[in-house]
Amino acid sequence: MKREFPIFLVGVFFLTFATLTYEVALSYEFAYMFWFEASVAILSTAMFGLGIGGVLGYFLQGRYPGNYYRLIRLSIFTFGMTLFLSLYFIASGSRAELVELSPAASSMLFRLGFNPAEIVPLLYFSLAAALPFVFSGIALSLALNYPGREKRAISYIYFADLFGA
Repeated sequence: MKREFPIFLVGVFFLTFATLTYEVALSYEFAYMFWFEASVAILSTAMFGLGIGGVLGYFLQGRYPGNYYRLIRLSIFTFGMTLFLSLYFIASGSRAELVELSPAASSMLFRLGFNPAEIVPLLYFSLAAALPFVFSGIALSLALNYPGREKRAISYIYFADLFGA
């Protein structure tokens, strides 16, 4: 294995740790802003973003095969930038007068008199929260497709991924 491989593993650890920390912070923020049931939607938002990012990472690696480390660096940098921008937009959007969501909005699809305007803030906050997960998913997808000759390198990368999360 290359000499830089342990540093790569530490990077994977910190990426997954930052992703999990962001997810926990979002669940607390959504529970405070709306109601505590809305914080459960963060898990779905995270899985949505990581899934989209994983598929994009797979296709990016196939399209640009010689730029493996450059793609990882770019996606991790973009993850960090979108993380702060996402938290800023969510915090500023919570102070804006978009639409007041009531606690009954959690069951808004099942009650009569559904107001479609109630879904706009939920989409805004969900998409703003999902964007950093997309770039984290790209970086993790690229990391798990490590171009090493040894097959056991993947097991070390997967261990760093699980240890960080």
